[in-house]
Amino acid sequence: METTPLKPNPKETFNPHSVVIVFPTFYRNWNPAVNRKRPNADSARGDASISTITKAISAGYRLVIVDGGSSDSYLEKINELGIVPLRQEGSTMVSAKNQALEVAAGLGGADTLLLTQPEKDDVIKDISQLINPIISDQADLVVASREHRLFEQTYPAFQFLSESWANKWCNKIAHLVKVLPEGVDLDWFFGVKVLKNDRELVKMFMERYTIDDRTLAARKNLDPERYSNSDFFPILAALTGGKRVVNVRIPFHYPENQKQMEEALADQFMEKRRSQRQSILAEFVQYARMLTGNSKNHLVRAMEQESQNFRPLL
Repeated sequence: METTPLKPNPKETFNPHSVVIVFPTFYRNWNPAVNRKRPNADSARGDASISTITKAISAGYRLVIVDGGSSDSYLEKINELGIVPLRQEGSTMVSAKNQALEVAAGLGGADTLLLTQPEKDDVIKDISQLINPIISDQADLVVASREHRLFEQTYPAFQFLSESWANKWCNKIAHLVKVLPEGVDLDWFFGVKVLKNDRELVKMFMERYTIDDRTLAARKNLDPERYSNSDFFPILAALTGGKRVVNVRIPFHYPENQKQMEEALADQFMEKRRSQRQSILAEFVQYARMLTGNSKNHLVRAMEQESQNFRPLL
């Protein structure tokens, strides 16, 4: 893990064609005729993904997209933009991401792979900044983080609170098991990462894990195939596997229409964030234990102590 600032090199020049953006899509109810003034998750999220695709194409980046069953209208729309997504072969979110990543890694001239969520259209403007540590040979993996002020201002308040606390908790556990040095924190819940197209590193992102304790998995609703196997575990694996991991902060703005939609459907999305937070953090503990051989009780006590500081969303 890099613990010192990156060398103040000027930004390296790069060929946008060497960057491949990877994400899954799934907007079953997207329809251009739906009234956008009424809150609709698929409409807001699908619109944001179309903006991401448009910006990426305009900038000259390549995309590999795996679709899990979006509406015909959505697929027709992105076809018009020149994108023909792959049909999802597996049944989980992680399987879709891995399918896209495997294809992207095999493309000729694909030097860097950017993993993101399709709705994060504002990331596109910062790609050159995110890949610079890799093309200047200062990093193998870049974990993007959000500027705190914009994170607080542009996200729904309940999501800001939930993800801020969850990030704090993940970092504390990573410090306890000595995966991260003290004073180094990552924005685990942002979900934007850039990989050097290195076979060993890509393999870390393709690994699949399950929770052996089925009673625990059922009680805490654990399933690494939703998020952890692609968004959390590979970072821990890279940190412990000798890869150069660096953090790059970017001025990310959450899409305004998505914020308005989630605030209008606050009960639904607060429950979604709560469920994500609880399952991901419990999975994070299990994986950290496996990597480091750390005592379960030690980590659980830390988790319980931290949970006392998060009364607002419990």
